[in-house]
Amino acid sequence: KTAVLLATSLQMGAVVAGADEEDQKRLYDFGIAIGMAFQLQDDILDCYSDVSVFGKVTGGDIVENKKTMMYLKALELASVEQKERLKVLFTDGMTINPQRKIDEVISIYDDLQVNEAVEQLMTDVSNPFCFSSSYVSMALDTMDPAARSVIFFPSVRLSHVPISKALFFLSFLNAFTDLG
Repeated sequence: KTAVLLATSLQMGAVVAGADEEDQKRLYDFGIAIGMAFQLQDDILDCYSDVSVFGKVTGGDIVENKKTMMYLKALELASVEQKERLKVLFTDGMTINPQRKIDEVISIYDDLQVNEAVEQLMTDVSNPFCFSSSYVSMALDTMDPAARSVIFFPSVRLSHVPISKALFFLSFLNAFTDLG
């Protein structure tokens, strides 16, 4: 959801700004890649962040039984016993004390080194997993070389369209939605 929201927002901005179809696609692809990187990082932070720094309760996705990449990667790496326990925790886990559930799931994640595996998905371009490319690198690769400097110089143009107009919609949506 996050990746598509970002991608569509950028594409809408490109359409309104009069970008050609190639630039619209570049911005859409950029949004997908950045959105995936954002979501993977958000999944990690949900398990391993400090609430005073991150601003949301650690383990919220676990308590809500969200099937994040952390959970999916854990199922991929888990023994039969660990898979069964994860499935119980993410289906019948509402009867378990929430902090105990968080601690148990994170303990399984730690045993399986899920944090490292998901971080590798974000950074390892050669990884054969279906979401394997470095999403940040993928995002930058979607842009023509001159447009890559948009990260630091928002007035740089994609072809003839000011990138700042395309990013306007992303900023607008960010102000009114929770991207996590």
